Amino acid sequence: MKRYIHASQALASLALVALISGFSAQAGDFPGGNGFAATQPMPTLTAGMYGTQTGDANSGNMGQYLCRSSSPIQFTINIADTNPATASATLQMAVYDVDTDYTSSPEVDSVYVNNAKVGTLNGANGTWFYNVFNVPIGTLVQGSNTVKVTIDDNNGGWCVQVDWGVISLTGGSNTSLQIPRGWITPTQAAAGSYINIFAEVSGSNIVSVKTYYDLGVGGLYELANMTDPGKTNTYSGQFQLPAGLPPGYFKDFKIIATDANGNKAYWPGVVVQ
Repeated sequence: MKRYIHASQALASLALVALISGFSAQAGDFPGGNGFAATQPMPTLTAGMYGTQTGDANSGNMGQYLCRSSSPIQFTINIADTNPATASATLQMAVYDVDTDYTSSPEVDSVYVNNAKVGTLNGANGTWFYNVFNVPIGTLVQGSNTVKVTIDDNNGGWCVQVDWGVISLTGGSNTSLQIPRGWITPTQAAAGSYINIFAEVSGSNIVSVKTYYDLGVGGLYELANMTDPGKTNTYSGQFQLPAGLPPGYFKDFKIIATDANGNKAYWPGVVVQ
Protein backbone atom coordinates (compact mmCIF):
# COMPACT_ATOMS: atom_id res chain seq x y z
CA MET A 1 0.00 0.00 0.00
CA LYS A 2 1.18 3.55 -0.61
CA ARG A 3 2.08 6.08 2.06
CA TYR A 4 -1.53 7.12 2.33
CA ILE A 5 -4.83 5.37 1.76
CA HIS A 6 -6.32 5.74 -1.71
CA ALA A 7 -9.90 5.45 -0.45
CA SER A 8 -11.71 5.98 -3.74
CA GLN A 9 -9.41 3.56 -5.55
CA ALA A 10 -9.78 0.93 -2.82
CA LEU A 11 -13.58 1.10 -2.80
CA ALA A 12 -13.83 0.81 -6.57
CA SER A 13 -11.28 -1.94 -7.11
CA LEU A 14 -11.80 -4.07 -4.02
CA ALA A 15 -15.56 -4.41 -4.31
CA LEU A 16 -15.06 -7.48 -6.49
CA VAL A 17 -11.63 -8.63 -5.33
CA ALA A 18 -12.34 -8.81 -1.61
CA LEU A 19 -15.52 -10.79 -2.20
CA ILE A 20 -13.81 -13.31 -4.43
CA SER A 21 -10.74 -13.81 -2.29
CA GLY A 22 -12.45 -14.07 1.06
CA PHE A 23 -9.84 -11.76 2.59
CA SER A 24 -10.74 -8.29 3.82
CA ALA A 25 -8.71 -5.21 2.96
CA GLN A 26 -6.23 -4.07 5.57
CA ALA A 27 -6.46 -0.28 5.95
CA GLY A 28 -3.69 1.90 7.33
CA ASP A 29 -0.58 -0.04 6.15
CA PHE A 30 2.40 2.16 5.37
CA PRO A 31 6.10 1.79 4.48
CA GLY A 32 7.78 0.31 7.51
CA GLY A 33 4.49 -1.06 8.81
CA ASN A 34 3.62 -4.68 9.52
CA GLY A 35 1.38 -5.33 6.53
CA PHE A 36 -0.95 -8.27 6.95
CA ALA A 37 0.11 -10.09 10.09
CA ALA A 38 -1.40 -13.49 9.26
CA THR A 39 0.85 -15.55 7.01
CA GLN A 40 -0.50 -17.71 4.20
CA PRO A 41 0.24 -21.44 4.61
CA MET A 42 2.45 -22.98 1.96
CA PRO A 43 0.80 -25.82 0.01
CA THR A 44 1.70 -29.37 0.94
CA LEU A 45 4.64 -30.35 -1.25
CA THR A 46 3.94 -33.50 -3.23
CA ALA A 47 6.15 -35.23 -5.81
CA GLY A 48 7.60 -32.73 -8.26
CA MET A 49 6.98 -29.75 -5.97
CA TYR A 50 9.73 -27.80 -4.19
CA GLY A 51 9.27 -24.72 -2.02
CA THR A 52 10.36 -22.51 0.83
CA GLN A 53 9.07 -19.95 3.32
CA THR A 54 12.51 -18.63 4.23
CA GLY A 55 14.35 -15.80 2.53
CA ASP A 56 18.07 -15.74 1.78
CA ALA A 57 20.49 -13.98 4.11
CA ASN A 58 21.10 -10.29 3.36
CA SER A 59 17.84 -9.93 1.44
CA GLY A 60 14.29 -8.88 2.22
CA ASN A 61 12.66 -11.55 4.37
CA MET A 62 9.65 -13.59 3.36
CA GLY A 63 6.61 -13.13 5.59
CA GLN A 64 7.37 -9.43 6.14
CA TYR A 65 5.81 -6.30 4.63
CA LEU A 66 8.68 -4.64 2.77
CA CYS A 67 9.30 -1.58 0.61
CA ARG A 68 11.83 -0.53 -2.03
CA SER A 69 14.57 0.13 0.53
CA SER A 70 14.48 -3.60 1.43
CA SER A 71 14.53 -4.81 -2.19
CA PRO A 72 14.98 -7.47 -3.36
CA ILE A 73 13.09 -10.26 -1.67
CA GLN A 74 15.21 -13.27 -2.53
CA PHE A 75 14.90 -16.94 -1.67
CA THR A 76 16.36 -20.25 -2.76
CA ILE A 77 14.37 -23.31 -3.82
CA ASN A 78 16.33 -26.55 -3.84
CA ILE A 79 15.28 -29.01 -6.56
CA ALA A 80 16.25 -32.66 -6.17
CA ASP A 81 15.12 -33.69 -9.67
CA THR A 82 18.10 -34.90 -11.68
CA ASN A 83 17.29 -32.90 -14.83
CA PRO A 84 14.87 -30.05 -14.15
CA ALA A 85 16.20 -28.04 -17.10
CA THR A 86 14.20 -30.24 -19.48
CA ALA A 87 10.93 -29.95 -17.52
CA SER A 88 8.11 -27.48 -17.91
CA ALA A 89 7.59 -25.73 -14.59
CA THR A 90 5.57 -23.12 -12.75
CA LEU A 91 6.45 -20.78 -9.90
CA GLN A 92 3.66 -20.03 -7.41
CA MET A 93 3.78 -17.37 -4.71
CA ALA A 94 1.42 -15.96 -2.08
CA VAL A 95 1.71 -12.14 -2.18
CA TYR A 96 -0.03 -9.35 -0.31
CA ASP A 97 -0.90 -5.75 -1.22
CA VAL A 98 0.36 -5.56 -4.82
CA ASP A 99 -1.30 -2.33 -5.99
CA THR A 100 -1.59 -3.07 -9.71
CA ASP A 101 -5.19 -1.83 -9.41
CA TYR A 102 -4.03 1.76 -8.79
CA THR A 103 -4.67 3.57 -12.07
CA SER A 104 -2.29 6.57 -12.06
CA SER A 105 0.96 4.85 -11.05
CA PRO A 106 0.46 1.12 -10.43
CA GLU A 107 2.89 -0.99 -8.47
CA VAL A 108 5.52 -2.92 -10.44
CA ASP A 109 7.42 -5.76 -8.74
CA SER A 110 9.45 -7.94 -11.11
CA VAL A 111 10.04 -11.67 -10.59
CA TYR A 112 13.18 -13.54 -11.67
CA VAL A 113 14.19 -17.19 -11.55
CA ASN A 114 17.94 -17.72 -11.86
CA ASN A 115 18.15 -14.17 -13.29
CA ALA A 116 15.55 -14.92 -16.00
CA LYS A 117 12.53 -12.60 -15.73
CA VAL A 118 9.30 -14.61 -15.59
CA GLY A 119 6.83 -11.72 -15.05
CA THR A 120 5.62 -9.11 -12.58
CA LEU A 121 3.47 -9.56 -9.50
CA ASN A 122 -0.26 -9.04 -9.85
CA GLY A 123 -2.72 -8.15 -7.12
CA ALA A 124 -4.77 -5.40 -5.51
CA ASN A 125 -4.69 -3.00 -2.60
CA GLY A 126 -4.80 -4.72 0.79
CA THR A 127 -5.46 -8.18 -0.66
CA TRP A 128 -3.77 -11.60 -0.75
CA PHE A 129 -3.22 -13.03 -4.24
CA TYR A 130 -1.79 -16.28 -5.53
CA ASN A 131 0.51 -15.57 -8.46
CA VAL A 132 1.51 -18.30 -10.93
CA PHE A 133 4.30 -17.88 -13.49
CA ASN A 134 5.51 -20.20 -16.23
CA VAL A 135 9.22 -20.94 -15.90
CA PRO A 136 10.84 -21.40 -19.33
CA ILE A 137 12.43 -24.77 -20.10
CA GLY A 138 16.17 -24.57 -19.50
CA THR A 139 15.92 -22.10 -16.60
CA LEU A 140 16.03 -24.49 -13.64
CA VAL A 141 19.00 -26.49 -12.37
CA GLN A 142 19.41 -29.40 -10.02
CA GLY A 143 20.14 -28.03 -6.56
CA SER A 144 19.82 -24.34 -5.68
CA ASN A 145 17.51 -22.10 -7.74
CA THR A 146 17.32 -18.41 -6.86
CA VAL A 147 14.00 -16.55 -6.99
CA LYS A 148 14.17 -12.75 -6.74
CA VAL A 149 11.39 -10.17 -6.43
CA THR A 150 12.44 -6.56 -6.98
CA ILE A 151 10.15 -4.25 -5.01
CA ASP A 152 8.56 -1.13 -6.49
CA ASP A 153 10.62 -0.92 -9.69
CA ASN A 154 9.15 2.49 -10.59
CA ASN A 155 9.77 4.01 -7.14
CA GLY A 156 6.11 4.80 -6.53
CA GLY A 157 6.21 4.33 -2.75
CA TRP A 158 4.73 0.81 -2.80
CA CYS A 159 5.29 -2.10 -0.43
CA VAL A 160 4.61 -5.84 -0.66
CA GLN A 161 4.71 -9.09 1.30
CA VAL A 162 5.71 -12.52 -0.08
CA ASP A 163 4.99 -15.48 2.20
CA TRP A 164 6.19 -18.52 0.26
CA GLY A 165 7.35 -19.75 -3.13
CA VAL A 166 6.79 -23.14 -4.76
CA ILE A 167 8.23 -24.49 -8.01
CA SER A 168 6.25 -27.35 -9.59
CA LEU A 169 7.80 -29.47 -12.32
CA THR A 170 5.02 -30.27 -14.77
CA GLY A 171 6.96 -32.55 -17.10
CA GLY A 172 7.26 -35.55 -14.76
CA SER A 173 6.90 -39.25 -15.48
CA ASN A 174 3.12 -39.10 -15.98
CA THR A 175 2.32 -36.70 -18.81
CA SER A 176 -1.11 -38.16 -19.58
CA LEU A 177 -2.97 -35.75 -17.29
CA GLN A 178 -5.38 -33.69 -19.40
CA ILE A 179 -8.56 -31.63 -19.14
CA PRO A 180 -10.02 -32.34 -22.60
CA ARG A 181 -13.24 -30.44 -21.86
CA GLY A 182 -14.43 -27.80 -19.43
CA TRP A 183 -17.69 -25.91 -19.35
CA ILE A 184 -19.78 -23.49 -17.30
CA THR A 185 -23.56 -23.37 -16.83
CA PRO A 186 -25.17 -20.99 -17.24
CA THR A 187 -22.87 -18.84 -19.37
CA GLN A 188 -25.06 -15.80 -18.69
CA ALA A 189 -26.08 -15.20 -15.11
CA ALA A 190 -27.30 -12.41 -12.85
CA ALA A 191 -24.98 -10.90 -10.27
CA GLY A 192 -25.32 -12.74 -6.97
CA SER A 193 -26.47 -16.00 -8.58
CA TYR A 194 -24.63 -19.32 -8.66
CA ILE A 195 -22.86 -20.86 -11.62
CA ASN A 196 -21.73 -24.48 -12.01
CA ILE A 197 -18.30 -25.38 -13.36
CA PHE A 198 -17.46 -28.78 -14.84
CA ALA A 199 -14.31 -30.47 -16.13
CA GLU A 200 -13.62 -33.82 -17.72
CA VAL A 201 -10.22 -34.92 -16.44
CA SER A 202 -8.16 -37.81 -17.78
CA GLY A 203 -5.10 -39.29 -16.12
CA SER A 204 -4.18 -41.35 -13.08
CA ASN A 205 -3.43 -40.53 -9.45
CA ILE A 206 -5.32 -37.23 -9.59
CA VAL A 207 -4.94 -35.45 -6.25
CA SER A 208 -6.83 -32.20 -6.88
CA VAL A 209 -8.96 -30.32 -9.40
CA LYS A 210 -9.52 -26.67 -8.52
CA THR A 211 -11.31 -23.65 -9.99
CA TYR A 212 -9.55 -20.30 -10.09
CA TYR A 213 -10.52 -16.78 -11.06
CA ASP A 214 -8.00 -15.78 -13.72
CA LEU A 215 -6.77 -12.20 -13.25
CA GLY A 216 -4.21 -12.31 -16.03
CA VAL A 217 -0.50 -11.44 -15.71
CA GLY A 218 0.03 -14.46 -13.49
CA GLY A 219 -2.68 -13.66 -10.95
CA LEU A 220 -5.03 -16.43 -9.77
CA TYR A 221 -7.60 -16.65 -6.98
CA GLU A 222 -8.41 -20.13 -5.76
CA LEU A 223 -12.20 -20.27 -5.58
CA ALA A 224 -13.19 -23.87 -4.91
CA ASN A 225 -12.18 -27.51 -4.95
CA MET A 226 -13.97 -29.55 -7.60
CA THR A 227 -15.15 -33.06 -6.77
CA ASP A 228 -16.03 -36.24 -8.65
CA PRO A 229 -18.52 -38.00 -6.33
CA GLY A 230 -19.71 -40.37 -9.06
CA LYS A 231 -16.14 -41.43 -9.96
CA THR A 232 -16.85 -40.71 -13.64
CA ASN A 233 -13.82 -38.43 -14.18
CA THR A 234 -16.23 -35.47 -14.47
CA TYR A 235 -15.44 -32.97 -11.74
CA SER A 236 -17.81 -30.19 -10.68
CA GLY A 237 -17.88 -27.14 -8.45
CA GLN A 238 -20.13 -24.17 -7.72
CA PHE A 239 -19.37 -20.47 -7.38
CA GLN A 240 -21.55 -17.50 -6.44
CA LEU A 241 -21.02 -14.39 -8.52
CA PRO A 242 -20.47 -11.34 -6.31
CA ALA A 243 -23.53 -9.12 -5.98
CA GLY A 244 -23.34 -5.70 -7.60
CA LEU A 245 -21.45 -6.69 -10.75
CA PRO A 246 -22.52 -4.49 -13.68
CA PRO A 247 -24.37 -5.93 -16.70
CA GLY A 248 -21.95 -7.07 -19.38
CA TYR A 249 -19.14 -7.82 -16.93
CA PHE A 250 -17.09 -10.76 -18.25
CA LYS A 251 -15.56 -13.25 -15.82
CA ASP A 252 -12.78 -15.61 -16.88
CA PHE A 253 -12.03 -18.85 -15.05
CA LYS A 254 -9.23 -21.39 -15.08
CA ILE A 255 -9.34 -25.01 -13.96
CA ILE A 256 -6.13 -26.71 -12.83
CA ALA A 257 -5.79 -30.45 -12.22
CA THR A 258 -2.79 -31.89 -10.37
CA ASP A 259 -1.63 -35.49 -10.10
CA ALA A 260 0.56 -37.23 -7.54
CA ASN A 261 3.70 -36.64 -9.65
CA GLY A 262 3.17 -32.88 -9.64
CA ASN A 263 1.99 -32.79 -13.27
CA LYS A 264 -0.66 -30.16 -13.99
CA ALA A 265 -3.32 -29.77 -16.66
CA TYR A 266 -5.16 -26.53 -17.42
CA TRP A 267 -8.52 -25.52 -18.87
CA PRO A 268 -8.68 -21.96 -19.87
CA GLY A 269 -16.39 -17.15 -18.61
CA VAL A 270 -19.62 -15.87 -17.64
CA VAL A 271 -21.42 -12.71 -18.78
CA VAL A 272 -23.49 -10.95 -16.11
CA GLN A 273 -26.98 -10.09 -17.40
